[in-house]
Amino acid sequence: MTSSDTVEVPTITIASGPGAGRSVPVAGELVIGRENVDLILDDDELSRRHAALRVVGEELVIEDLGSLNGTFVNGQRISAATSLHSEDTIRLGTTQLSVSLPVRPPAAAATRFARAVDLDSLSPPAVQPTPEPTAVEPSPPSAAPTADPTPIVDTETTRVRPTPTADPTPIVDTETTRVRPAPPAAGAPTPPPSAPPASAAPRRPWWRSLLFWRR
Repeated sequence: MTSSDTVEVPTITIASGPGAGRSVPVAGELVIGRENVDLILDDDELSRRHAALRVVGEELVIEDLGSLNGTFVNGQRISAATSLHSEDTIRLGTTQLSVSLPVRPPAAAATRFARAVDLDSLSPPAVQPTPEPTAVEPSPPSAAPTADPTPIVDTETTRVRPTPTADPTPIVDTETTRVRPAPPAAGAPTPPPSAPPASAAPRRPWWRSLLFWRR
C-alpha cells in the first residue's frame, strides 16, 4: 500500500522484513511481538511483547513495552508514547513498518481547528448599549419654619440694677442746716431786737469816675 492510497482507519504496512507487503488496520489497540500478541512477526530481534499501537482520539500512538532492542520512529529510539503521522517509519528489530492515516475531510479539519482555537478571543468585543439619561424629579418645597414658643432673651442688653441697701448713717445737709436760738427761760427779760445790718454804700458808676478824672 502506498501513501497515495486512501484508508478509512489508521493502517501499518510491513515495508521490509518477515511478512513484507502485508497491511494491518489499527482499530483500537494492536500489540506487536514474537508470540501471544495481535501481530506476530517472525523476527528474532523482537521481544515477545515488543510494542503497542493505540488509537487515541484522532491520533495513532506507539509505545515501547520494555523491549530489549527498543522501538525506533523515523530513526529515533522512543522512551514514551509517541504520536505518529502519515509516512512515518517504525523499526522493530529488523522489521520496518510504514504508517498510513485516513485523510480527514475539510469539515472534520475545520472542527479540529475550532477546538484548538478559542473563537471567543477572535470575535470583536460586544458593544455595550448607551444608558438612557434618567429624569430627575424636582424635590418638594420645604415646609415653612414654625414659630418657636420659647422667648428669645438678649443676654447682651439685659442689665441688672443693684438693689439699694439701707444706709443706717443719717445724711446731714451742712449747707441747709440752721441753728435755731433756744427759747428764753421763763421770767427772763426779753432782749431788744437786733438792729438790722447797715446796708452797704451804693457804688458809683464807673463812667462817673471817668468824668471826675477828666475834670
